Amino acid sequence: MQVEQMIPRDLGALSTQQKQLGLGMLADNGTFSPLSVSLTPWKLNAGHWQRAQWHAKVLNKVLCAMAADRDWLLNQFSELSKGSSLPGKLARLLSATDPDAIKAIGMPLIRHDMMLDKDGQWRWVESNSIAAGMGPLNQQWVSLLKQQLPLMALLPNPAINQQAEALYKAAKQFQQVRPVVLFVVEEQEDNLFDQLLLADGIRALGAIVGRISLKSLILLISNQGDRLLWQDREVDLLYFRTGYNDADYSDPDLLSLRARLERLNLVLCPNIALQLAGSKWIQQVVYQQLFNAHHQAALAQQLGLDLNEQKQLLSLQVPALSVSAIGIEQAQTLIKDGWWLKTQQEGGGSVAIGDKALQKLHTESFQNEGWIVMAPIPPSQRQDLEVSINGHCRHWPQAVSELGIFMVGEQHQFGGYLLRSKPVGQIEGGVHRGGAVLDSLLVT
Repeated sequence: MQVEQMIPRDLGALSTQQKQLGLGMLADNGTFSPLSVSLTPWKLNAGHWQRAQWHAKVLNKVLCAMAADRDWLLNQFSELSKGSSLPGKLARLLSATDPDAIKAIGMPLIRHDMMLDKDGQWRWVESNSIAAGMGPLNQQWVSLLKQQLPLMALLPNPAINQQAEALYKAAKQFQQVRPVVLFVVEEQEDNLFDQLLLADGIRALGAIVGRISLKSLILLISNQGDRLLWQDREVDLLYFRTGYNDADYSDPDLLSLRARLERLNLVLCPNIALQLAGSKWIQQVVYQQLFNAHHQAALAQQLGLDLNEQKQLLSLQVPALSVSAIGIEQAQTLIKDGWWLKTQQEGGGSVAIGDKALQKLHTESFQNEGWIVMAPIPPSQRQDLEVSINGHCRHWPQAVSELGIFMVGEQHQFGGYLLRSKPVGQIEGGVHRGGAVLDSLLVT
């Protein structure tokens, strides 16, 4: 089938359908803004799709095992705990919390982002263990595109149902007839519709679902009792869609709130340990230990990996080094060779390359902040994508795609996917904040 035969012709009607499905963002003026989307599905062979799912399961097993071993995890953050990065602050909080006082249960809902390199090998870009979103919007786009292209065997995306069921099941363990799930959100949230789609899915299963900001959440904390009350109801699960950057904790009390929540009887998605395990810092720790002859076997045993899982984890790795460990001169050399500079910030604005990266090294302090340099992934490039941006068709001669696979619960179950594509040369790969578009999969 030719690309031009696959493109929906009436983009105005497409934008209207997007609005009906909540497939967009909330604009600054409070109106609906259709999300940018790819009109050309990615043809991926079945073997690559199957391997991506296997890899995501291994990555999820790794991060959950790390989060479960408090002492090992905190030991990896000994350097960062002296600095002012958010992972460093969270590590200090967890270290200062008596493990015997922790009652909260951590619930993993993690998105593992991978990129196919030019040799057809999946590489680990990063994992998101907090505020891992956009799956519901991607599901809506696949559903809408199926209506436009009924003859195309697009891969279904069950993100809403799978994630809603996992969150509902976790909340039900406190045996309430109608469990209470609160979304912890930003006060001014533009990614509203993605959250509402998931909230509706949880509500349809029988839960009571609400939304609350960090500032409002702190007002619910009582010195009496070990349950959190909201509108005179006991809260069973807090699902964080904020709290991943230092700026989210403008008041020190908001940060200490995270530690206080650990002492309550409820489910935290995620708890502090899971959030730390999903950090970029841990990603470079994994690389360092896997490629150290003295540490590799010990790490595999620590994480409970069999030989096949260990091989998978090795194959996913991208070289990554701590700037503080290698020094500024070596970091500069690597950046000049094309390596990327990454901070511990999440959600955009965390990556710099070339002259911007070199300038950042000279103008900002990186000591104890967890900055890393990472080798670029030579990506498998796609040709001739047609995309809809602000209701207008655009042609991208070359593009790169990034596949995020959601894993939910301690059993590492598949929770849908997020496929994003961006033009070659674009650094930021986010749909929410970045230059990418939502995409769809055609597995052949």
